[in-house]
Amino acid sequence: MKIVIVNKHRQDTLGGSEIQCDLIASELVGRGHEVSYIAISGSEKNYDVPYQVIPCKMEADDIQNKIDATQPDVIYWRFNRFFFYSTAKYSYKKKIPFIFAASSYGDVHPWDRNKKVRFLWALKRAYQMIWHRLGFNYIDALTVNNKEYLFLEIKSPKLKVEKILQQNLPIILSKLKWKKSMRWNNFDEKWIRPIKSILCIFHNKKIVFKYAGVTSSNFTFGNYHYGEK
Repeated sequence: MKIVIVNKHRQDTLGGSEIQCDLIASELVGRGHEVSYIAISGSEKNYDVPYQVIPCKMEADDIQNKIDATQPDVIYWRFNRFFFYSTAKYSYKKKIPFIFAASSYGDVHPWDRNKKVRFLWALKRAYQMIWHRLGFNYIDALTVNNKEYLFLEIKSPKLKVEKILQQNLPIILSKLKWKKSMRWNNFDEKWIRPIKSILCIFHNKKIVFKYAGVTSSNFTFGNYHYGEK
């Protein structure tokens, strides 16, 4: 697999994200992948690393030209939100999967305005943050390597609420606990009393699923003395 990593390089700027990207690139090469490291504001000196380093200007056009020249299968973006929106949109048009690796909590959350800063500066800063966040509409995955949380967010196909309910309601019901519960017939499910019927409607539509041998329907029964639906 051809992988492009975008960030400053540790031989130009020594920092946490640069060290991390160097380790990731070296490990990927060790596993047989072809890695190109686009080094933002990189020098022309020789890089003593096992992967290709491509020095690049701190300009959106130059970054995209370097990506285009490498023809990668996936882009790993670790350069915060600098030129993030334009490059993410570019990769989306080129159909290149784009992974945004956040450096901090602030990279994935709206910027909170400090009341003490000057109004015009705050307005400009807020505009920049909103503009950069538009890039999240074009990414395929997001990773955060903070101590507080670590997750990978992947876009999944859209499902109708009815389908989600149908799949998950039996699981939800099975997790409900009672102080006293019982089994009946040959079913493994427990409930406070034997279940005779299940009424399940969403937006006037019947949600059909099976639990404890009973199939849900769009009607139920009244008091057993009367037995009316």
